[in-house]
Amino acid sequence: MLTDHSKYLRDPGNWSQTEPEEELEEEELEEEELEMEDEAKINPFVDEKSRAEELADAHWDYIEQVLETAGYVAEQLDEIGFHYRTAMVHGYKHGVEDAINKAKGE
Repeated sequence: MLTDHSKYLRDPGNWSQTEPEEELEEEELEEEELEMEDEAKINPFVDEKSRAEELADAHWDYIEQVLETAGYVAEQLDEIGFHYRTAMVHGYKHGVEDAINKAKGE
């Protein structure tokens, strides 16, 4: 089953936002926090968004220098950087999910 990823497309000025913003009621937020606590018990990577972003930024720093050397200009690099980092964070999350499922025997 293919996942529709179009909801993850974002403004290049806010590349790290990976999920659509929604207004949640206080009760929904509490439920979400409890779900995250439960998930943290079986998933040590539950708060890995920051790790994924750290890796994406580190990789992008190198790639950006390569592209600058190749003659790309700032406007192009902003757009390329948005897509590069967003894709890397997204792929990292899939990798973590696969590792967890494998560890669970799924």
